[in-house]
Amino acid sequence: MDSKLIPLEIPPGMYRAGTPYQSRHRWYDGSLVRFAGGEIRPVGGWERVVASDNTPLPALTGVPRTALVWAPDAGAPIIAVGTTQKLYVVQGGELADITPAGFTTGRDDGVSEGGVGTYGNGLYGAGRYGEGAQLGTLLPPGTWQLDSFGTDLFGISTSDNKLYRWGGDKEEAAEAVEGAPKGAAVVVTPERFVVVLGAESQDTEVFGMQARLVRWASQEGYTDWTTSDVNTAGEFPLSTAGRLVCGRRTRGETLLFTDADLWAMQYIGGVFVYRFVQVGDQCGIVSPNAVGIVDSRAFWMGHRAFFVYDGYTQPLECPVAPIVFDDINPANVAKVWALPIAEHGEVWWFYPSRASNEIDRYVAYNYREGHWSFGRLARTAGAPTGALPLPLMLDPNGVMWEHEKSTMNHDGAVPYLESGPLEAGDGDNILKVQQIVPDERTSGDVKTTIYTAMSPMDSEKAHGPFPATPDKAAKVYDVRLTGRQIRLRIEEARNADWRIGRFRLGVRLGGRR
Repeated sequence: MDSKLIPLEIPPGMYRAGTPYQSRHRWYDGSLVRFAGGEIRPVGGWERVVASDNTPLPALTGVPRTALVWAPDAGAPIIAVGTTQKLYVVQGGELADITPAGFTTGRDDGVSEGGVGTYGNGLYGAGRYGEGAQLGTLLPPGTWQLDSFGTDLFGISTSDNKLYRWGGDKEEAAEAVEGAPKGAAVVVTPERFVVVLGAESQDTEVFGMQARLVRWASQEGYTDWTTSDVNTAGEFPLSTAGRLVCGRRTRGETLLFTDADLWAMQYIGGVFVYRFVQVGDQCGIVSPNAVGIVDSRAFWMGHRAFFVYDGYTQPLECPVAPIVFDDINPANVAKVWALPIAEHGEVWWFYPSRASNEIDRYVAYNYREGHWSFGRLARTAGAPTGALPLPLMLDPNGVMWEHEKSTMNHDGAVPYLESGPLEAGDGDNILKVQQIVPDERTSGDVKTTIYTAMSPMDSEKAHGPFPATPDKAAKVYDVRLTGRQIRLRIEEARNADWRIGRFRLGVRLGGRR
C-alpha cells in the first residue's frame, strides 16, 4: 500500500504543561525561534555596538541591570545604563562614566540574611505556619530605575535609594538631587512631574522610606518637594497591602506597580493634582523591571502568572508558565526584566533559572497572535526600539549588543524547535514513515531529526538529521522509520534567515500490535 502524505498541523507557539505526552501535537521545546503568520523563523541576530571610531564599545564595569534610550528635544539619542557598580551614558557614540560621587554599589546576587536554611529550598507550605526553619530576610540584588525628562536623566538604585540627576553633559557626573526624598523607584509622568515611589514623607515626624508613599516634586522641576500654596508638589499614601516597586508612564496615565496590585496615577490638576485608582488586584509585579509598555498597554510578570493592562487588568493564559515559574531562581527574581519588540508584536522576559544566579533564560509572548515561546539567552538589561532603530541588550559581562540584525549572527547559539509526540488517532496505530517532505524557503537551511517510540515511557530512537549536509538540495527525504509516536526536531543548518512552513510525512498506518 502506498504511503499517504500527512501534513503536520502543529499550532504556533510552545506548550509546556504536565507530562511530555500531554504536549502531543504541539511544539514542546526550542530556543531563538519565533512564530509569525503561519511561519517558523529564527529570531534576528546580534552584533556588538561600536563606538564613534567604529571600534567595539568597551565593556561596562559591573553587571548591567537597567538601560534607557531616549532622544532629547534636540540632538542624537542617548543610551543610559545602570550596573551594579556604575552609571553610564553613551552620547555621540562615546561611552562616559557618570557615576555619582558617593554612590553605594549594589549586590551582584540576592542573599538571605538571618534565619536557618537557604532561601528557596524546601517545599512551599510544608509544615505548619510559624513552625520549622526560619528563612530570614531576602536581600535582593542591586537594580536601577531610570527615566528621562528632556535632556535630564533621573535614576534611583536600590543599593542606596538616592534620587540622582544627570544634566546631559557627558563630561559631568550625575549628582544626588538636594532636598529630594529617598525612595524605591522613580518615574516621570506624562505631565512632567518627577515622582519618587516608596518615598520618605515630607512629614518630619514620619521617619524613613514609606513603602506605599507616592511623592512628587513641583511640575517641570526636581528641587521643590514640599507642598505649598505656590507649587504643585505633593504626596499620597496608597491604600494597598503591597509595597511600591516601580512606575511606568503611558499615553494617558502613570501606572504604579506594587508587589500586590496595580494603581493608576491620573492627572486632575487643582489642589490635589493627582488621583489614584486601583486598577488591578492580586497581580503584583515580581521585580522592578519586569514590565514592558506597548502603546497604552502594560505587560508584566507576576509571582506565578503574567498580566496585561489595557484599561482593565487581566491574566494572560500561558501554556509555558510551569517551565518559567518552577525553574526561576527565587533568590534572584529581582533581576527579571522585560523588553517589548514591537516589530514582531512580542514582549520578552529574561530571568535566571534555578541552575544559575544570573539571567540565562527568556520567555516571550506574541500579543498579536496570542502564543508563547521560550529559550536560552544571557541578557541582563536592554531597551526597545524607538529612539534607536533596533533593540539594545547587554550581557552579564557588560557588553552591549544590537539585536534583531538581518545578518542572523547568533554568536554560536543554534536556533532549534522540537515537537511533542505526534501520533495517529489515539496512538494505537503503528506509523511507518517512508518520506519527509520539507517546506522551506531555501532547501538546506535547516536539518530535521525524527525520534520514534512505541509508547510515551519508552526510550526514543533518533533518526537523522536529514539532510546529512546542508548543501543537499533534496525535495523529499526517503526514510524507513517505525513507531506508534514520533517527534520532530528542526535545527538551523546554516546561518540564514530561514523560513519553515508546513512539513508533511509520507506515512503508512500499520496494525495495532
